[in-house]
Amino acid sequence: MTTYFARVLSALALSLMALPHALAAEASAPATPAAAPVAVPLTAADAAAWLDGYLPYALHTGDIAGAVVVIVK
Repeated sequence: MTTYFARVLSALALSLMALPHALAAEASAPATPAAAPVAVPLTAADAAAWLDGYLPYALHTGDIAGAVVVIVK
């Protein structure tokens, strides 16, 4: 138990020692704006693939009796 506690304490100390360096590197990095994501229109085929493919799997693995899905355009 003492060895485990010493290892956890050492790991915590090392993490805390590295934190100021990581924060300084992040602060000195120039901020570049992220590119805006491009919206891709969803099609009926996309919805059918999700409804017929993933949804039954999710219901079965989650032991869920059913679901209601509403797609609004």
